[in-house]
Amino acid sequence: KQWYQRRVRVINYQDFYSCSAGNDTQNVSISTLPGTNGIYSMKLYQERINHILKDHDPEKPLFLFYAMQTIHSPFQTTEYDLSPWCTDDTEPLCVMQGLLNSADDSLNKTIAQLKEKGMWENTIMVYMSDNGSPRNKYGSNRPLRGYKATFFEGAVRTPAFLYSENKTLLVPRGRTSCKVHVTDWYRTLIQTTGGWDAYLEEHPNATEPKELDSIDQ
Repeated sequence: KQWYQRRVRVINYQDFYSCSAGNDTQNVSISTLPGTNGIYSMKLYQERINHILKDHDPEKPLFLFYAMQTIHSPFQTTEYDLSPWCTDDTEPLCVMQGLLNSADDSLNKTIAQLKEKGMWENTIMVYMSDNGSPRNKYGSNRPLRGYKATFFEGAVRTPAFLYSENKTLLVPRGRTSCKVHVTDWYRTLIQTTGGWDAYLEEHPNATEPKELDSIDQ
């Protein structure tokens, strides 16, 4: 989403189709994926996930981190992702719905591939957002105060959930509105997957970290 070159943050423009970013005032242009110009970035991400899952041995553990670039500036959608009720592909609501459709489609394809590999029943999915909406015409954090890049709840309070088809793998705990910090995911996921005791049994030379600033939620 934000590309770097020589410690200079280059964010004046970003493009999902050219997979590039640049700063016009400095005449800087960065091509991150040569040969992919004109291909929507979500398509490239999905192709990469397809490749990873296709080659993965389902008997071995897999950690797959998928940071979707959609639902983010520069708010570019595709004709394929637009909803039937949209008549103006520049209207903010149509654009955001198109971005959400793209994210849903990609997630559904990923889940379908996990099912095909026989891995879905042994998978824990964590779905989360890194921040609230920025202050522009494409989003709103109401009734929460503030926007992305502020310290108010509209910036830092976001929805998240864990899901698994296997109820013995992930025991439902219900819903919480308590304060949860991003670092709490560490202990939460460790405990969800069996805890340190189970890990140390399989890896006797490993050492459990001490004094971690993380709480099992």
